[in-house]
Amino acid sequence: QISNLLGISIATVYNLRKRYRENGLERAISEKARPGQPRKVTQQVEAQITQLACSVAPDGRTRWTAALINERLVKLDIHIDDESVRLALKKVSSNHGSKSNGVSAR
Repeated sequence: QISNLLGISIATVYNLRKRYRENGLERAISEKARPGQPRKVTQQVEAQITQLACSVAPDGRTRWTAALINERLVKLDIHIDDESVRLALKKVSSNHGSKSNGVSAR
């Protein structure tokens, strides 16, 4: 009944019940920290990238490119690579190369 009501698998219900019995409610409903390298592109950096991409392109340019955005980020002491800029733009659903936002992937 729980599985159907919540739209989750029966295995998930059993796993949650097991975690609750072994470690209590807080552990049952929250995830453990996952190992791995921390994110390089934080929400603040994504906001900076988006803000730059939506602003007027630099003099002599018709649009922002990932490389141009990255150059500006370096001036702001934010050091990531062009691919990270591209992925951040993709994540915020920017349409690269669109005349409506003035951003180009290359």
